[in-house]
Amino acid sequence: METFERSNQFEAQRESAGDEIDLRHLFQLVKDRIWWLVLATFLFGAAASLVSSLLTPIYKTSATVLINQSKNGASATYNDILTSERIARTYAELMTSQPILAQVGVRLGLDSETFEETITSIDVSAVRNTQLMLITIEDDSPELAANVANILPAVFIADNIERQSKRFASSKQSMTAQLAVLDSDIVAAQSELDGKLGAEVFDQNEVNRLQNTINQYRASYTSLLQSFEAVRLTEAQSSDTIMVVERAQVPKAPVRPRILLNTLLAAMFWLVLAFFVVLLSDVLDDTVKTP
Repeated sequence: METFERSNQFEAQRESAGDEIDLRHLFQLVKDRIWWLVLATFLFGAAASLVSSLLTPIYKTSATVLINQSKNGASATYNDILTSERIARTYAELMTSQPILAQVGVRLGLDSETFEETITSIDVSAVRNTQLMLITIEDDSPELAANVANILPAVFIADNIERQSKRFASSKQSMTAQLAVLDSDIVAAQSELDGKLGAEVFDQNEVNRLQNTINQYRASYTSLLQSFEAVRLTEAQSSDTIMVVERAQVPKAPVRPRILLNTLLAAMFWLVLAFFVVLLSDVLDDTVKTP
């Protein structure tokens, strides 16, 4: 039993000594090849820095738009806010549609194909749990990126107002025409009544008839005018409010390429790779080094 315990102790000491020898060997191996590791790290880091500096710099800027249902006003409920969030997501999709982007290109003096080729990236997204939309533009020109980020919501707001007003355009036009006819009838009846009253002899029944007719015309005009105002109020209440709460600014520094980050990542990657190459070469080396 005592011999078995001594044997276990000997084996443990031998494994500990082996680990110590392997660790010392590893440090010695790194020490012997340190120049190769440093050189590989420097060369590939410099190469990554050079390649990154040759890439076209891309600038990024953003504008923030608020979507709100104007009919809810200050007494908006939670369901109203959820509805506004869904509307914001819908508007985010509509804002990047071809007709809207074509109008933006026109304002910039570019045709649709040139505009699509010029702008690097256009992203419109609804901010989670809010009624906000974030318009993000990336381009190699910081001024153009800022212009697009500011013109895009302006074009969409104008298009949305026009689209929503068309829903009530026919009703308003019809009522406007009826109001004009009633106004003309009132003027004609009033003129005829004044002519009757101006005569030395007039028929009182005819005067009463004209007076009743004028009263009916005025009552119809008042009722139609109230209906017209009700349509206008409904139009205002059913139109969503879209406003720019933060305009895009001209970016001063590019977002990519990130030269320093690319250089550090490349250097670290090749340092690790070179270290494993050194280890692999040592493992595969079966030549005799000592007596």
